[in-house]
Amino acid sequence: NRIVHFELLCETASLIIPPTEKNVVPLGACNTPNKISTTGSRKMQRSIATVSLSGTLPEKLEAIAAAGFDGVEIFENDLLYYDGSPREIKQMCADLGIAITLFQPFRDFEGCRRDRLPRNLERAERKFDLMQELGTDLVLVCSNASADSIGDEQILVDDLRLLAERAGARGLRIGYEALAWGRHVNTYQQVWNIVRQADHPSLGVLLDSFHTL
Repeated sequence: NRIVHFELLCETASLIIPPTEKNVVPLGACNTPNKISTTGSRKMQRSIATVSLSGTLPEKLEAIAAAGFDGVEIFENDLLYYDGSPREIKQMCADLGIAITLFQPFRDFEGCRRDRLPRNLERAERKFDLMQELGTDLVLVCSNASADSIGDEQILVDDLRLLAERAGARGLRIGYEALAWGRHVNTYQQVWNIVRQADHPSLGVLLDSFHTL
């Protein structure tokens, strides 16, 4: 039931795969619309992050739809600089025929100073509210890069399990990604080890070639 989410070529694509299935069918996306293959009877969906394009958010969404993508990953800064509401973005995407596949990023959560954890959980709930307004169920959580973050592995596991429990209660999912400059977690092997130990169906691995290659 875990999510495996691949981002290729500097945040331009994603691929979600349930790794426990015997015959895995790609359910996510690839960054080049004219180079898409299909597996079995299901078509691979193609998605691109708004951070990969220039322009206003509406201009980016129109360009993404015109290029033939099936979905879009909404970068938070694009929302912050847009005058409209998340619901308007949801409707705009629906009108353009593209799905909102992911919201990103949620930063500096796991391994935070213990006095900050309640505030971080409240911050997460507000992100979950935003996701539900957008109509997406997947959020990218990148590894903590804060200088005062805690590297104790059990704390990281417990924090992410707690976050996954909060997300799962609202029908949402967490994709955990290792930033190359993460303070304590900066490789996909570390991410996978933490996700395995947390062992929650709403928590999975997000692989990004920008931070890996």
